[in-house]
Amino acid sequence: MSTGARISFGVFDETAKEDAAYSSSDAQTWVDYDEIKDGLSPDEMPDEFRRYISGEPGVYRLDGSSRLFPDVPNDCNLGYWSSSMSGEDGLLSDAPMLSCDLGSPHTSIGITIHFDGTTHLSAFTVRWLYNGSLKSSMNVTGNTLQSVFVENHVEDFDGLQIVATSTDAAYRYVKIQEVDFGQKVVYDGETLISASVIEESDLSGGSVPVNSLKFSVLDPDHRLNPVNPDGIYAYLRKGMQLVVEFLRDGTFYPGGVYYLDTWEGSNTGTAKMTAEDIVGLRADEEYASAYYANEDGMTVGQLLDDVLTVCGIPGSSDASISSLACQGYIPEVSVREALSHVCVSSGGFARTARDGSLIISSLSESEPVITLQDEDVLGEPTASKTDAVSGILVEVWNYTMQSEGLYEHYPIFPGPTREYYRYTFEGIGHDVDGGIESAMGGTWYEVPGRAGYNFVTLEAWADADPGPLEVVISGDKVTESSYQRGIQPGTDGRAVQVSGIHLISNSNYESVMNRLQHYYSRDLKIKCRTPWVSGMDCGVRISVPTRFGPVVGNISRMDIDLTGGLLANVEVIV
Repeated sequence: MSTGARISFGVFDETAKEDAAYSSSDAQTWVDYDEIKDGLSPDEMPDEFRRYISGEPGVYRLDGSSRLFPDVPNDCNLGYWSSSMSGEDGLLSDAPMLSCDLGSPHTSIGITIHFDGTTHLSAFTVRWLYNGSLKSSMNVTGNTLQSVFVENHVEDFDGLQIVATSTDAAYRYVKIQEVDFGQKVVYDGETLISASVIEESDLSGGSVPVNSLKFSVLDPDHRLNPVNPDGIYAYLRKGMQLVVEFLRDGTFYPGGVYYLDTWEGSNTGTAKMTAEDIVGLRADEEYASAYYANEDGMTVGQLLDDVLTVCGIPGSSDASISSLACQGYIPEVSVREALSHVCVSSGGFARTARDGSLIISSLSESEPVITLQDEDVLGEPTASKTDAVSGILVEVWNYTMQSEGLYEHYPIFPGPTREYYRYTFEGIGHDVDGGIESAMGGTWYEVPGRAGYNFVTLEAWADADPGPLEVVISGDKVTESSYQRGIQPGTDGRAVQVSGIHLISNSNYESVMNRLQHYYSRDLKIKCRTPWVSGMDCGVRISVPTRFGPVVGNISRMDIDLTGGLLANVEVIV
């Protein structure tokens, strides 16, 4: 049973890709040069690239993979096609050239050229330019790859030329689907010395743990040695995306999306790296919401969408959670706290899926998704009792609203440069609106931003002095009060206290309380070591065999050894 992992990341200059402007004197009339930088390369999205009947011998097939060439090939992701075709020997006598002008100088370790899936260049030249003069050049011959990396460390270039010499077969157009400034680096098999991931979920919803990755790789060419001027160490950046895949029985499964946190090269031909998931990447960011009244019809799903959008996190929630009504607000807290406020108030828990998105789910109590047999468990499972929780105390919030009772104003002095402004006010507002007003009839420009429970944001500028201006904030004034409800702990137990979550009100207090009582009635934790299998995720129901019979619970944590047989230390809350 083959097991293992693959970890890949791109050492790319994405700004160069966006900065690029392509052209060619030898191109089909319909070529859309923006498609060369849209990210739809054949190796990344193979389903997007079926064959077109192009008049090239041997390209048209009767197996259903070919289709008629469109009359108007807009949005077909065809990239660059030359107008001239190679000869009987595959040589291109006219040497079609794809040129690229960059608005500013860039530096890269080389370029990756993605050819169309039907053909590729077997020989070509890449030239790096500065102010129109040749800075460096590389000749490539004998190429057999659809995506080829041309390594060449060049600093401060502002132009690029790809000159075609020959195609892999006779009578072929030059077809360049995409150009990346950099390289996709892959570690697997013998190059991956050790690797492990820790996946964790607080099933109570009270916190949002961060999943982590750590791995060591062989680096025989010292590409990750920090003192190697021709290496890639200097191109690594905190927050760079890494993609993990699990290998089992010849099949690769998504293993998670992580973001580089620390990296360490050495003179020993090895390197170490650590990374965190999307929650860890955004951990230092803050979020605050608007205040939502019952009559607004706001749902938990809509509030979560706002949190995720503002914080730049892909994600979603189960239908049973997203449809719940929402009253109250999230004060200015860290993104992890904001997510925990959503979880506790809605009865969910957060987990990072292996596609990199964040999911808030209800804790399942259905039949086990995974049933382990005795032979699946290495050693003896261990069981422990958690501290008894006999009391749960919850802070419940009441809100009263005064229609149009909010009015605040602040002087503003916009200059000729467009600037961002954020204004906060005391108390809480509903349907908050903020904009610039003038008593003198001056001229200015403003772009509204977000409005929250106690703030508004906007951007403003003025070509000339507009005279006295004010930012006027209006809305309904809201007052709040809170009290504590719940069950006091017994003499032999402890209490769980929930406070400061302004989304818990009289309308949802009972459901919050019932869910917490039910969760904390689970007082058994099982730990076992078992091979990871597809579907083994945090929150999933699992049956674990013990000498006294199987026990069923939900996975709360896994420590998975990616290079040691995909063995996982699994913790289960029963």
